[in-house]
Amino acid sequence: MTEDRLIEVETKIAYLEASVDELNRVVLKQEDAIRDLKNLTSHLAAKLKAHGEALSDDLPEEERPPHY
Repeated sequence: MTEDRLIEVETKIAYLEASVDELNRVVLKQEDAIRDLKNLTSHLAAKLKAHGEALSDDLPEEERPPHY
């Protein structure tokens, strides 16, 4: 392998390593965002469920609509 060819391969490897590092940083940020969104979704679902249960407790079971 010639010296020029070796330098070319080393340069490509350096660029690939930089790309992999950048992609890794992006994936870590996305992982954090996904975790935050999952926590928020769970929290909102629990609040919605509690709100729905509170509403169903306040309504009579067999109420006739006002147009009857």
